[in-house]
Amino acid sequence: MTEHTPATGPWRRRWSWLLPWGALLLVWLAFVRPLPRYDFRVFVDAGAKVLAGQDPYLPLTSHALYGGSAYVYPWLVAFPFVPFALLPATLADLLFMVLSGAALIAACRLAGLRQPLLVALVLLSQTSVRSFEVGSLNAWLFLACVLAWRYRERALRVAVALTVAVGSKLFLLPLLGWLAATGRWRALLLSCTGIALVIGVSTLFGPVSLPHYLRMLSVLGQHEGQQGLSLYHLLTQHLSGSAARVVCVGLASALAGIGLVALRRHHPRSDLLMFTCMLLAAMVLTPILWTHYILLTFVPVLLAWPSRRIVALTSALSWLVVGIGLPWQVSVVLLHTAWVGLLVCLFRGTDGESTIDLRQRPEPMGLLTGSSPVRLVHVLVSLPGGPLRRTDSRTTR
Repeated sequence: MTEHTPATGPWRRRWSWLLPWGALLLVWLAFVRPLPRYDFRVFVDAGAKVLAGQDPYLPLTSHALYGGSAYVYPWLVAFPFVPFALLPATLADLLFMVLSGAALIAACRLAGLRQPLLVALVLLSQTSVRSFEVGSLNAWLFLACVLAWRYRERALRVAVALTVAVGSKLFLLPLLGWLAATGRWRALLLSCTGIALVIGVSTLFGPVSLPHYLRMLSVLGQHEGQQGLSLYHLLTQHLSGSAARVVCVGLASALAGIGLVALRRHHPRSDLLMFTCMLLAAMVLTPILWTHYILLTFVPVLLAWPSRRIVALTSALSWLVVGIGLPWQVSVVLLHTAWVGLLVCLFRGTDGESTIDLRQRPEPMGLLTGSSPVRLVHVLVSLPGGPLRRTDSRTTR
């Protein structure tokens, strides 16, 4: 019996990592397959138009611009979807679902979730399910945010991660404030350069100019800002649009101030607090906050507390806040109350660092099967580098 134990243990652990993939299959069968994937169809249509040399954008006067069926991302973002445009619709849907699930599983592993059950709970949260339902980019944004944190002392890697995140969703721009506040100037410069290249190339070589693109985003915000779970949407029920924006900017500034105070006082979690404050500031500032955007707020939760109780509670809360049909006003209040609770818990805690050792020897497919994450990170980030050592002098421990 004793001699079989060493072989049985690793195999049992590897087989246990089928659980997240089983959760993903359940999400596909129960939630995704019966519904049209609106966001993904928009991306695929844009990829097909780019492949044909056509303009993927709708005119500003078109009502479809704010009907959920318009492509409103930088021109370059459409290019990764060109291969999907060449595939049959069902196969393209399934492939994107699998890739998005792999990205989310990899991000969970990088964030410190060592148990397959915990990763499955994240996949089964309402925000994850909704992301898969519409075929959004949120799994990839989630991975980009986790990578930015995990490799925060590797300027080029942080820049690649934030260029992908902010270049795809401009509302995440406040994350650059985290780099500035923590003195990561090289990472900030490289990130700004990367984002400027994405926007610049898209507007210089794409079909629309920068002023036209910004105007399109403004029109979109005016119309879709009256939907979703944004604080701006709630405030405009009682205040003018200008007053609501002032309040949102004030609250985002307060969040930045909280992070700066934590840094100044050398709080044990000051770095993670600043990161969280800037992520929440992005959520507060955006006039459009769909339920699947809320998946990104899982990032600081997993980084701070990669434990069964916290992950299960967070997943359950996601269904309570936005998954059981509460009035949207109640959901907005509950959501922002949860964010306040997150900041309070971070302030009261002492250990903001997850437990992955980046110096362990990498193994193939580690992120997806529960082994070392380093090798797949090299593939995902596509950057050269030496041994991955933790060099963060400001690391929260």
